[in-house]
Amino acid sequence: MAEIGDMVEVDPDDPSPPPPLDGLVCFNHLYTRVTREVDAGVKSGLFGDGKFMTALDVAFANRYFEAIAAWDEGRLNDVPRVWEVLFDRRRRPGIASIQFAVAGVNAHINLDLAVALVSTCTDLGVPLNFADQRVQYEEINNIFDRLFARLREDFTSGRFERIDKDEIEHLLDRVSRFVVDKARDFAWMSAEQLAKHQEHEGREGADSFANILDRGSALAAHLLI
Repeated sequence: MAEIGDMVEVDPDDPSPPPPLDGLVCFNHLYTRVTREVDAGVKSGLFGDGKFMTALDVAFANRYFEAIAAWDEGRLNDVPRVWEVLFDRRRRPGIASIQFAVAGVNAHINLDLAVALVSTCTDLGVPLNFADQRVQYEEINNIFDRLFARLREDFTSGRFERIDKDEIEHLLDRVSRFVVDKARDFAWMSAEQLAKHQEHEGREGADSFANILDRGSALAAHLLI
């Protein structure tokens, strides 16, 4: 089971000289914040069904950890194309920290979230269109909205400072609207389609549709970084 502590965190206020920019660390910084907020929400009763949200959060995180492990072990056929783009370019100079963070968001939402939704609902025996689950799923939009406001400061100071502050704020505004208003809705619709393929065509059909999502997300990743 994935744990929050497994993620690499970088303190943006650390006064020590920054290491060469690592794109994976940039995304980890953002993702760790999101995961902690979701975990706090579960513990505080923010979500009506804490069991569902915990299972979804773990399945979601494990997709990411499995991609990292496959890359590190040289099992490239097991690495989704969209994650391969980020892993391959994670130390390439001339790419801003916010670009890496956004590329990670693209991979994790546009591919991993749809797959994690289907696997979580399947494991728990919950219909994917069950109203309570959709309401809880959309509650995470509010978490993203709050976090992107805070992350403006993180990506314009300390070890993450790489490009003009005004440019970063402009990018964050656009990304936050995209993530909250579009990407997560698209992930839910993709999950519904993935579930239909799984129901009517079995694992092979579901895998085929997931590959289509992966190719589209990878194209977006190439444009981002």
